[in-house]
Amino acid sequence: MNGAGVRTKFFFDIYIGALYLPAKTKDATRIIDSKLPKRISMHFLRGGIGHAMLAAGWKSAFENELSDKAMKRLKVRLRKFNAMFGNIDAGDQYAFDFLRDGSTVITLNGKRKGNIEGVDFQRALLGIWLGKKPDDPDLKQAMLNGSA
Repeated sequence: MNGAGVRTKFFFDIYIGALYLPAKTKDATRIIDSKLPKRISMHFLRGGIGHAMLAAGWKSAFENELSDKAMKRLKVRLRKFNAMFGNIDAGDQYAFDFLRDGSTVITLNGKRKGNIEGVDFQRALLGIWLGKKPDDPDLKQAMLNGSA
């Protein structure tokens, strides 16, 4: 584990986000650009998050990190990605495994939900946590600095 922290929104603790790498580093750009395998897990502390709310959150996070052109390139894959999420219950755990071949495998509570192809998708998804405009800068720092 490279680092972990709590995603907070509107003063509510939403999930614990953890970043797993083959070797520790604090260099976000190197992590995003690397072809080495990596994992981000989200352990939800709060339930009652519906699919529509989650899909809106993903859309906003991707738009915050990507240009309009990049969003258009990922449109179909983002739709497929959003279809892998249902309503969230406290205790649910999503994992995103970023593989060397450029695919991203999504699991929920240890069960494979599907995969998304493309290094561009991997980088965009990693950017939500580790990019120049992360959704939660404090969580980014915790994932990079090894804080728990």
